Amino acid sequence: MQHPVRDHSADRLFTPVRFGALLALLIFAAFPTVLLGLQTFVLRDFGFFAYPLAHFQRDCFWHGEWPLWNPYNQCGVPFLAQWN
Repeated sequence: MQHPVRDHSADRLFTPVRFGALLALLIFAAFPTVLLGLQTFVLRDFGFFAYPLAHFQRDCFWHGEWPLWNPYNQCGVPFLAQWN
């Protein structure tokens, strides 16, 4: 039983380095202003709501505290019990 001969030219064409370069080129072509620092993905709700909550949670955990209450929002609101 003979095995079919495999063409290795495709293996030489798609090396990991070439694939990485092609992927980087495609990402740059899709998002040039973001990669050049002219625009950002962080907009509206994420920048004004989600990021401060994530920062507060991170600070609490690094200080060894459970973030049960957020004193920085309004006059204080439950933090860990909320869905967001």
